[in-house]
Amino acid sequence: MIKKHFLLIALSLYNVLSYASNSEISHKTSMSNKLPEFLYEYFPGTYEHLNVYQKLSDDSLYTKFKISHLRSEIKNENQWRITEGNIVKFDGQKMHPIHQLLNGGENEFVWRSSRPRVGDFTGGYHGDERIDVDQKSKVTFYANNVAINMGTNIKLTPCNSFYYHQFSTMHQTGTGAADSSKPGFTAISGNPVDSFHEKKTSFEKNGFVTYNKITWVAATPINKCFFGIFSINKDITAEGKNENDQKVIFNENGGNKLTTNKQKIWMKNEVKGISVACDAKIIKLPFTPILNTFIWDNQNYHKYYSEIKATTTNPGDVWETEASISFSYNKEK
Repeated sequence: MIKKHFLLIALSLYNVLSYASNSEISHKTSMSNKLPEFLYEYFPGTYEHLNVYQKLSDDSLYTKFKISHLRSEIKNENQWRITEGNIVKFDGQKMHPIHQLLNGGENEFVWRSSRPRVGDFTGGYHGDERIDVDQKSKVTFYANNVAINMGTNIKLTPCNSFYYHQFSTMHQTGTGAADSSKPGFTAISGNPVDSFHEKKTSFEKNGFVTYNKITWVAATPINKCFFGIFSINKDITAEGKNENDQKVIFNENGGNKLTTNKQKIWMKNEVKGISVACDAKIIKLPFTPILNTFIWDNQNYHKYYSEIKATTTNPGDVWETEASISFSYNKEK
């Protein structure tokens, strides 16, 4: 009887502990499930933009990417592109910045013509890209694969997926200065179209993947095309390595580092606990390209470039490429 009584007490104690343990797990899971995988918000007006958030951890941490509507007659642009990235903490109502991930430079796609005296790039940050010239040009944002109605302000809204899809025209870039907003730059009369650009940027793995399809309208001599390009905050990328296992400690001296003909590069800052993976790939080209990938290590950012070197396009040629970036965070050590 004593043994039986002891056994009953032991079983009761086990059930209590087991219940407590399962309750704690259930509570943690419940708390975790209260954090949406994605959130987005939309701000109309002069500085029209969207913010997209993806859950980074169960500690209310998210990655944030800002997608801005950029309009400038000086730069001959009317387009949307990613202009900033951050790690933020969600308090249930607002997002609070912790670390900047991406600077305001180019983060998606550009190319440069090798026509005489052309110094500026075409597309993205550099302009000469528009969604208001051709009748097929447009931009649409999708949450849960459903187009967003952007008539009015949208407060923080949960979803399970997010991407945007833009169709634009890319125009012949002017001559002179290497920046269309600087003195000495001369635009091309009529801003003739060089190509049609389809861009789809999908947010995933705490970063994004950008698909680009270029359909060339004119025979265009190309100096270089950066089909992978990301302006990464230098404070979160102290060191890096490429697919050849070449490693470097960055020193901001303005040089190109980790140069290779392979496209994947990893960077990290162990003190901050942040790591970055950059990659790019060719999907379709009408020629065999010469490729070059590197990090431009300077005082503003550690900029990832994946480059298609010089070539000439023909009307009707189609280029398809893809580039991706992802972030992880293990908190500051």
